[in-house]
Amino acid sequence: VNAQNCSDAVREFFLCMALCHSVQISKGGSKQYQATSPDEQAFVEAAASFGIVFEGKSDEHLLVTIAGQLQRFEIVHTLDFDPSRRRMSVLIRNPEGQGMLYCKGADVALTQCFARVQNDDEITSANH
Repeated sequence: VNAQNCSDAVREFFLCMALCHSVQISKGGSKQYQATSPDEQAFVEAAASFGIVFEGKSDEHLLVTIAGQLQRFEIVHTLDFDPSRRRMSVLIRNPEGQGMLYCKGADVALTQCFARVQNDDEITSANH
C-alpha cells in the first residue's frame, strides 16, 4: 500500500504526518530528518516510506512530494505542541487553495476536541 493506491482517509492521515510537525532537514549530501522528539521523526519517516515525502519548509510554505510530484502547502498558522494542549495544529492552504487544519497529539486531547464538535457536519474524523 502506498499514497497512490489507498483510501482518501489513509492518504490524509499520512499527509497530516508529513505536514504537522517540527522536523527539520539537515543540510548536507543526503536528506536526513532532525527532530527534538523521536516520535516526530518516526511519523515523518513513516509518511515518506508511504510515498508522502516532506522535502522542506520555508517561512511561508511546506514542500511535500506526493506520488512523485512536488507540492507546496502555504502555512497560514501553526500552533506548536505544548504540554497543556497536548497537541500540535497547522492550518494550511493546499495547492488547490483549500484551507485545511491538521492536528495531531495525545489521544485524550483529540478525543475531547472531537467530542465537543461531534454533531457538526463540517468536521469529520476517522479512526486510525
